Amino acid sequence: MKQVFSTVVIIFLLSCSVPESSEQTTKPNSTLTLYLSKVHQSYYVDAHTDQMNEVEATKFFEDTLEKSNTVCEMVWGKKKFNKSYIETFITKQSFGKKPFEHWGHPLPKMIAGCWNFFRMNDVNPHLDFQLVKKLYPNVKKDCFSVGLMQPYIMHNVLNCERITVVDIDLRIQHGHWQLLKMFQENKFTDEASLSRNLSSLNIGWVAFEEQEFGRTMKVNIGSLCKIEKKKYCTEQILEFQNKFTPNLQVRLFLSFLHDVDYSPLPGTIPVIYFSNALENIYTSKEEFEQILQNIGKSIQPQEKAVLVYHAGGQANFGIYEFIKTETSHEIRTICKDAYFGGHNGEYFLYKTYFEKFYPSKEKIIPCQTHPLLKQEKSNTQEPSGQKI
Repeated sequence: MKQVFSTVVIIFLLSCSVPESSEQTTKPNSTLTLYLSKVHQSYYVDAHTDQMNEVEATKFFEDTLEKSNTVCEMVWGKKKFNKSYIETFITKQSFGKKPFEHWGHPLPKMIAGCWNFFRMNDVNPHLDFQLVKKLYPNVKKDCFSVGLMQPYIMHNVLNCERITVVDIDLRIQHGHWQLLKMFQENKFTDEASLSRNLSSLNIGWVAFEEQEFGRTMKVNIGSLCKIEKKKYCTEQILEFQNKFTPNLQVRLFLSFLHDVDYSPLPGTIPVIYFSNALENIYTSKEEFEQILQNIGKSIQPQEKAVLVYHAGGQANFGIYEFIKTETSHEIRTICKDAYFGGHNGEYFLYKTYFEKFYPSKEKIIPCQTHPLLKQEKSNTQEPSGQKI
């Protein structure tokens, strides 16, 4: 149950919201930018704008995380509850309505930074991106992703023109912020420097971390990946550092997925990695349709977007193609593995919204045994981190 809930929420986090018309308002000469959706801007007392450069974002994180720590201590019974203090962090008007109806639900805890999923649960997501690369070989990619490790793995394979990270969790985005500042300073040149610098990461209130649950914890590569995938993630971070360039534009969106502006850079195709955030326990049918509407608004008729779903805790995934028409859109299933849910040894097949509302009229090819992916494996060395 722990593992499933962890996967669930880590991806739920990823169901956040973003500023409208962000493409038109991007400040020049900034490669690292923090955005807040109007909804998230309404949550935090210290959020005075929907877009922050590096100096502004650093100050925002400093102000909010100190308050977050004190509030989290109240939420988890380590300090006496003080409503007046909480309202210096979370706005007074946010309470009494979703998601701040009560602190018993995981969602307000995540938004407040009190229940955070840093450790990647997706198995071998590089295969998803390798198949996307093979399917769309002659076009530049504008990458959108949830998760902590996944955006970096995505760039390693797809050489993204731009990276956009979406998450509802204040502290997860702060984790990205710290990592990206380290990448800027070339901190991860080998395993020794990686281990040394990861230990300085400030992460806390880690979900299901029983021994060190609190403001801070000792950080190593196992904090970001499952123990059996430490070698894989070490290689991925080192590879991202090697590929990192000062002009790589990275946007952190503190937002729900259904509020994001998916407008791609000119001459690129948007590739959107949802992990399992589209499961109905995280994303409602209405929110799913809103995601599709937003994608449709972001591209022109006959243009495409590539949508990637990855089953939680598994290697199984699916790739779907969004095609905008003159009046609406079409969804085409490129390939899809079987999706399994459940826990404690009891598993069942399930369908996503793609299968429920956009069923394929053609025979569906499994992704993991797709001919192009098999060709990729046969023509190259074993993918990084495969043998663990």
